[in-house]
Amino acid sequence: MRAHYTHVGDARRPCTATPRPITFDVTVRSFRPSRARCVRRGVVCVFVLSAAATSYAQSPTPPAGAGALSRARVAWQKGDFDLAEPLYKQAIDAGGLPPEDIVDAWAHLGAARAVMGQMKPAAEAFRQACVIDPKFVVPPEAGKRAVQLGEAVRRQNARVGPIAFQMSDPPASVKAGQAFGIDATLDSKHVPYVAKIGILARDPLTQKTFADSKTADTSVHFDVPGKIALPGATIVIRVDALDAHDNRLATAEKRIQVDGAIAKGEPPPPRKSDDEPKEQKKEGGGFWSSPWPYVIGGVVLAGAGGAAFYFTRQTDDVSVGSPRLVR
Repeated sequence: MRAHYTHVGDARRPCTATPRPITFDVTVRSFRPSRARCVRRGVVCVFVLSAAATSYAQSPTPPAGAGALSRARVAWQKGDFDLAEPLYKQAIDAGGLPPEDIVDAWAHLGAARAVMGQMKPAAEAFRQACVIDPKFVVPPEAGKRAVQLGEAVRRQNARVGPIAFQMSDPPASVKAGQAFGIDATLDSKHVPYVAKIGILARDPLTQKTFADSKTADTSVHFDVPGKIALPGATIVIRVDALDAHDNRLATAEKRIQVDGAIAKGEPPPPRKSDDEPKEQKKEGGGFWSSPWPYVIGGVVLAGAGGAAFYFTRQTDDVSVGSPRLVR
């Protein structure tokens, strides 16, 4: 071992002091969340995903042409009229659009064709819009020629007038299990423009529905079966004037209250346990048509996310500080 020396005046003598050791400050920081925090995060994920899945499962099915109509509107807003024209036509052909959307689709289809110089097809599209709503609006951004063409078509079809479509006064209330009739009338001028007349009877509480359609005529009668009239229910009745693609050119809607008493001479409404499995089997219902598959799927996704977070979390991190001398 080498000796340590110190200077005292001019003399050099060995230093007998013990050297001070060098130590390090060590700070340990843990990035692992507590178990309680992991549990809270998992519960929140399950709640959010389950709520979203249930909302999706219970939301009404959008019309078949809704997707193409949305894309057509985006293309129109960007000024891509050549792209908007086929998309509006696709939305109309896909069908299922309500009156306000089908009028908007025909008006924009005619406007897009007018912008591209296709005046005859544009006039035909405007005529279809005018049949549904004589007060339809031609988009001003299509230009002066398109607006003038729309006005000319409106003057030509003024003698036809708007669709006169209505539901005859249904009964204010019916007995439980009682069948009832619904009549719809259509003015003769618009019979050639309407392909069929449809009815949809729905119990919003139990989701029981009855749907039917008949060829368009000035008067159409429908018989609604008594199985949809459950005690205390409120039945929503809607009749529609439909085109060849099931777009709703005109609509009339009313509500009928079902009394709690069973109608005389009528069989009692089927019990849920006896009737529901048959309808589910016929309509493809059951477990897979309920919101539960979406809820369970949300729970599984949340569990998978929690497991991935747990197994891929960062390990404990150890940082070493600068060395210092301990006195």
